[in-house]
Amino acid sequence: MIRAGAVLTCLALLAGAPGAHAQSGGTPPGSGGQRAKTLRELAADRGLLVGSMLRAPHLDRSGEGEYARFAATQFSVVTAPCYFSWMRPRREVFNFAECDRIVAFADSNGITVRGHTLLWWNALPDWAARLPDAALWEVLRQHIDSTVGRYRGRIKVWDVANELVDPRRPLKNGQVRLRDSTLWIARLGASVIDSAFVWAHRADPAAKLYYNEYGIERGGERARAIVQLVTRLAESGIPIHGVGLQFHIRPTTRLRMAELGRDLGRIAALGLDIQITELDALIGHDRATRRDLDLQAVQYGQVFELCLTVPRCTAVVTWGFTDRRQARSTVTWADAPLLLDRDYRPKPALDSVRAILGRPVSGRGSERQQ
Repeated sequence: MIRAGAVLTCLALLAGAPGAHAQSGGTPPGSGGQRAKTLRELAADRGLLVGSMLRAPHLDRSGEGEYARFAATQFSVVTAPCYFSWMRPRREVFNFAECDRIVAFADSNGITVRGHTLLWWNALPDWAARLPDAALWEVLRQHIDSTVGRYRGRIKVWDVANELVDPRRPLKNGQVRLRDSTLWIARLGASVIDSAFVWAHRADPAAKLYYNEYGIERGGERARAIVQLVTRLAESGIPIHGVGLQFHIRPTTRLRMAELGRDLGRIAALGLDIQITELDALIGHDRATRRDLDLQAVQYGQVFELCLTVPRCTAVVTWGFTDRRQARSTVTWADAPLLLDRDYRPKPALDSVRAILGRPVSGRGSERQQ
């Protein structure tokens, strides 16, 4: 179990280091003129991949080279948002520009790519809802085959299905309840999840296929529903290799670490890998105080510590990395949820992550990376 006081102690030590940024608590260079290890180097020492979701327009934004430079030097994994609605403006048209740019960037910098996502209730074009059921099945099969096939051998991990557990009542009579009012489930039924995994596996047999979901940190029925769904998939012989857990939290979110450890342990016991896929911690108001930033740093540290502690947890991916460039449409830089501030200065959260990853340990090596 991770104790908040231990992480705050690390922060206090870092805050007193010579050269630390006054406003953001940024990590100073290595002492004695030595280069400090990058995040990806620190994570590799602990057998983890570390990274962020990226957006293609920010990689090429004039006058803002910090975005691409930080991603290229600090990350060992990035998520490419390959959303159905972005890629299929019309049924007969594919637009791969966003994913192509991120995959090319990752290839040139030796970075693993996660593809997100193939089957989601959101981000659907209007034309899809007008199709008859048989055509809808065919469109989804074609979409998965074309998208996964295009990046075969280049996108190593796919979030095949995303956020399909009902957000209000995840269990009904003890059984997982899906988002049955949304297009895919309402029209095609629960078996569409199985089919999506099978089609993705056929398109790239070497890719690792994940079910991705939010809210396991809430515990209770939601956590049980997530575990139940992936258990059914794994025990039914569906080609699923891992579970992505989002962790959109706040500095005040109570993380029940022992309960989380048990729930993630149940997933690992199925032979499935685990990745933290969309980590952020929204402060939720402008002009964050030092206390806000320290509490945020504790949360980041605890999630990284959780991944280091749980068997088969192979990566931590944040949902963006600078407050200047948010990844969620409902979030602005004023929510300050990420590792760097809007001027690309390190925040205490980054110090916390570096402190957790930099602690000397034994028994966990790079063989844990996927």
